[in-house]
Amino acid sequence: MATYDGGQVVRFAKQSEVLEVLHDGEDLPVGIAVDGTHVYWASQAPDGSLRRAPLAGGPAETLYTGFLAPWKIVVEDGAVYVADQFAGHVFRIPLNGMPAQQVAHQMGPLGIALDESHIYSADAEGWAITRAPREGGGAAFAIADAEDPIDIVVDEENVYWTEGEGGITAMQSKTGGDPPIVLKSGQRITSAIEQDDTHIYWTESGGGRVMRVAK
Repeated sequence: MATYDGGQVVRFAKQSEVLEVLHDGEDLPVGIAVDGTHVYWASQAPDGSLRRAPLAGGPAETLYTGFLAPWKIVVEDGAVYVADQFAGHVFRIPLNGMPAQQVAHQMGPLGIALDESHIYSADAEGWAITRAPREGGGAAFAIADAEDPIDIVVDEENVYWTEGEGGITAMQSKTGGDPPIVLKSGQRITSAIEQDDTHIYWTESGGGRVMRVAK
């Protein structure tokens, strides 16, 4: 995890409560993602950056600079995707050194999720859940309205998201068209969301709880 105020990237062993600091002295780190060799995070300091460090230990390196307000990051298929809220873009930064691309444009993306062909975004400024071609070259369009969307995940058929101040966890078909289904409402500041094969999990940060519901 990235500790925003503490300036650290840390991890816990799954069967241990011992905290291990992978990297210290970071400036407002946010987001976290891993692949087989590295942990990745973004910095919300001025001229925000994308950084990474080896999982086995070693110095951190900067992969990209120039973000305005980066939030969630996803690593997949040799690239890092970064949601930049104030720039209104999702950036794709290839790990092979090729130039970064703006692959999706919204008003203010926070959370992002990917499938084989599309990027799905929680557009906090546009109050919408959007979908855009994963490799760029096409416009993003809204598949559902959402008040203050924060984070998002997708499976083979559906997209799931949290609405922060609205206290809602909801779902919708990835193609849109039908009204969203509210999975839980009346919560206090829902935020991060995750999934496995059978359940959706999310944090209710205002209530200090981790919640789940069967798919």
